Amino acid sequence: MVVTELERITADPAGAAGKVWRRLGREEWQTLAEALDNPDGDRLYLVQWRGQAPAGGA
Repeated sequence: MVVTELERITADPAGAAGKVWRRLGREEWQTLAEALDNPDGDRLYLVQWRGQAPAGGA
């Protein structure tokens, strides 16, 4: 899920193209393209499907 705040969009000089989007579960504000990207999605899915903990995780 990707969220933003109207105040962030209007305050950012780039508007909705700026780093005003946040994908829940991530800590930083990102551009919409970055927030929608899922760089480790397939790997994470396989790890969870196999019932293993991700490498470097708890």
